[in-house]
Amino acid sequence: FGDPRRDPRRHTVSAVYVARTVGKPHPGSDARAVVKVPVAKLRGLDYAFDHAAIIEDYLVWRRRARGTFPRDAEPFRGGAPVS
Repeated sequence: FGDPRRDPRRHTVSAVYVARTVGKPHPGSDARAVVKVPVAKLRGLDYAFDHAAIIEDYLVWRRRARGTFPRDAEPFRGGAPVS
């Protein structure tokens, strides 16, 4: 995700990773807070910049990939989730 217009402050690029985690998340220097959101509640939240599009691409990939990979498989082994 690297459209130069995605962040009015400067040109930024986002890489998306899918992983399972444990423990409590902590915000970095660019965030006041971080929250865990169930997948079913991801749509309709107020996202910055193009983050809603990034979430939507993830949800599309997730629907397509369901049942395709073993539980611990690398999710993007077959290539990028959305072309």
